[in-house]
Amino acid sequence: RNVATGGTLFGNPLSAAAAKAALTEVLVPDAYAHTSALGSQLADGIEQAIGSAGLPWTVIRLGPRTGQWYGPMPRTGAQAHALTDSELTRLIRAWLANRGIWEALPGAGPTTAVPATSTDVARYINAYGELLAQLR
Repeated sequence: RNVATGGTLFGNPLSAAAAKAALTEVLVPDAYAHTSALGSQLADGIEQAIGSAGLPWTVIRLGPRTGQWYGPMPRTGAQAHALTDSELTRLIRAWLANRGIWEALPGAGPTTAVPATSTDVARYINAYGELLAQLR
């Protein structure tokens, strides 16, 4: 069988050049080290904000990505589903958006990007901490 894919941006020279540049000039080992270090800073700040608010949440750490479970770390799908709170997730996202911080994927948690700085991470942590303080 043959499977055809196509589209306006599939395989055109500009898209191919942009992909090559991203893979060879932007997403290099130093960039991964940079985003992972910022991800640790972000996770530490989120963990501190959660602790200061006295919430029983768990911080998730995965290189440049972080986030939280609204309770202890789940071990099963049923436990994870029970810890899902779409209203709280939307509240966090709206709170941050109203402070100029955009999370692209609701509930996936923030990810530090290559051009991000420690100042950007501190801004996120401050806004997140302000919300948790209000929730207390």
